[in-house]
Parts: sequence; C-alpha cells; structure tokens
Amino acid sequence: MGKGASFIAVIVLLFTPPITLYAQEADSSTSFTRLGIMKVRGGDYEGAIKLFDKAINMDDENILAYFQRGRAKAGMNNFKGAIADFDTVIEFEPDYAPAYMDRAEAKKKIGDENGAKQDMDRAVKLDPSYLKPPQEIKIPKIPERPAEPKEPDKPVVNAPSSPLENAKNGSVPSPNDQPAKPAEHEVEKLTTAEDYYHRGIMHLIVGEYEAAIKTFSKAIEINPKYVEASISRGDAKRLLGNYKEAIADYDEALKINTNSETAYLGRAMSKEALNDKMGAINDYSNVIRINPKNASAYISRGNLRSTTSGDLKNALADYNKVISTAPDSATATTYYSRAVVKGKLGNITGEIEDYDTAIELNHKYADAYVNRGFAKYALANLKEAVLDWEEAIRIAPSLSAELKPYIDAAKATSKKGGKKGKKKKK
Repeated sequence: MGKGASFIAVIVLLFTPPITLYAQEADSSTSFTRLGIMKVRGGDYEGAIKLFDKAINMDDENILAYFQRGRAKAGMNNFKGAIADFDTVIEFEPDYAPAYMDRAEAKKKIGDENGAKQDMDRAVKLDPSYLKPPQEIKIPKIPERPAEPKEPDKPVVNAPSSPLENAKNGSVPSPNDQPAKPAEHEVEKLTTAEDYYHRGIMHLIVGEYEAAIKTFSKAIEINPKYVEASISRGDAKRLLGNYKEAIADYDEALKINTNSETAYLGRAMSKEALNDKMGAINDYSNVIRINPKNASAYISRGNLRSTTSGDLKNALADYNKVISTAPDSATATTYYSRAVVKGKLGNITGEIEDYDTAIELNHKYADAYVNRGFAKYALANLKEAVLDWEEAIRIAPSLSAELKPYIDAAKATSKKGGKKGKKKKK
C-alpha cells in the first residue's frame, strides 16, 4: 500500500463509529490500529503493541500504527524502541512536528540531551505555536519554590504522550477523532486537550514548570479523564516542591487508570519527599507489580528498606534483583548501597567487593573509599585502609579532619604490630 493510500485509510478510520469497529472482526491494518489506540487509552501498552504489530505486518506504511506503537513503548520505558518507531514516522513524514517532539521526550529519557534539543528545535520550527503561552487560563498561581534536588538512580519518569492529533491535508490522523493542526501554520490557537498537553510537555522539558501546570490544567479542563495530563501536571508540581498537590494529581490519575506505572512512581517520589517512607515503599511495590523490569523502583525501594524500615534482607534482595537482571541500570551508587547493606549484615568480604565495583565505575567516589577503608580496617588490613582514606582525602579534602585520627591510629598500630580496631561506618 502506498503512502497516500495509507493516509486515506486512516482518515476513513476516524469517521467510523467505534461501535462498528467492535462489531466487525479486526481484519485490516486500520481496525487493528484503532483497537490498539483503545488499548493505549486504557493503559494496556503491552496489548496495544501487539495490535500495532499486527497492523504494521499488514501494512508496513501505516504511519499512525508506528507512531502509537512508539508511544506505547515509551509507556513501558522502552525509549530506544520508541525512538526507532518515531524515526520511521519521520522518514515517512519529515515535516510532522509531533513526531519530533515525542522523539525529543524519548531521547531526553535516555540522556541524549543534544538530540532532544535538536528535535525540539525542529518541532518548534515546523509549528511555532508549540511555544506560545496558553490563552485565558484562570488557574491560581503557584508560588515559586526550589526544584526538587536530583537524586541518583531515581529518574523522573513522566507519562507517555497522549494519542496523536488528527491531521487532514496529508498529516497523521488522531485517535481522539479531533481535527489537529495541519502541518502548515494556518492554525495558531490551541483547541484540543491534546494541543494543550503537547504544549505542556514542551514547557516541562525546558523546565518551565508553572507554565506547564497551567497548560496541563487547560487540557484537563477540556478532558477531565486525561490521565497523561494529570500525571504530567503532578510531575510539574513535584518538581516545584508542591508534593501534596502533586499527590492529588497522581491520585486522580489512578482513579481513572488503576495500573498507571508512572502515576505510582511519581506518587512514590512525592511521598518519599514528605517523609512518608512506608507509603513510598508501597507505591514502589505497585510500580514493580505493574512492571517487574523497572530497575529504578527496585533501587528506590531498596534504599528506603535499608535506611528506614530496617528491612535489610529485603533491601539486599532489591539490589540483587537490579544487579543480576538489569546490570546496565546498576550505577556506582547501586553497588555502594548494596555494600552498606552487606556490611550491616556482617558480610564484610562481600561489602568490600561491592565498594571495589563502585570505585571501578566512579574513580572519584570518595565515600566508597572511606567505607572500604573502614571495612579493610575491620579485617586488620591497616595499610590498605590507610591508602583508601588518603585517596578519599585527595578527592575530597574536607574529609581530612574526620579521617586523620583514624589514619594516625592505623599507622601507629601497624608499627606496633597490633590488630584491628573498632569498625566505623561513614
């Protein structure tokens, strides 16, 4: 099927009543696409991907199926797979701005900041209205607050973008059956919930959190059941430090979709910031229930279990899960955290091994040198302990006052041929 024919097919699809689609057997690329879109709306990304796969197998130029499959993959945190699908959309339609914006979001998630910026710039060049301020939105202004400190191993995870806009005159149609902005720039005003949602995502990506909140609020005003908009507004509020308000948004999203991984994740981070540790652990557990491959949720739950609930064995199990099944997600901090737990459980040899790995991954990890020094000190490896402490001071001179007494004591003990002293944890 040619590209033009593919567009005609998906446009016809949009004007087919949903009840008719359910009554018919899904025997065409367009019907599989429509059913897949319904799965996306319900948060069943895995089921949606299977339907989009069938649609693409029947018509390998079904641009809508590629686009929605990319968004479903993003919903499952498969950002590289999502980028591959957005690449295909752009190959077919190089002037379609939403494809660049969604690809920018996915690139940002995998740390490709330059690539994300290039795609955002391209999206704005194709459709300058993406950066226009929302009009006549009467929302109480939220006071400025410092953004939440960025923590290792707990990336902010935003919801996948909402379904694609409908576009006539040669662009991709919308699963929400609403006309979208054409590829050209005749339409300047925002009209649909998805228009406002996309604008909000742009504000969120560049750190304009208050503008993002206002824009997401307009999307929710138009469509009160817009799950992705509620989650993204919660993310913006959380990044401003408005944790209770963020939780309210995540709660609302979970009323609509009880299995929203990103809503549970955002709520967990907000509860943790409010010192509701057990509430956060429960939410991280729900993230893992929905997506057993979410490494950051295991790490975050392990951190809380080890430092708050005192559940050391389960904390160790969480770290083990990440390191054994998703080694690419295990950072120096992950190994450091597991080392601390092993030390508390009395496995000093295993503790040292994990500090070794943490230092291999980050040669300037001063705390890892400090703790490895104390672990070696406990095993009477005094000379090696001193070397670790001296290296820690070289990296972070402010540690000198704290470590110098231990260095002096270890050197004195070595000269006398003495044994180990009491172990201390940093």
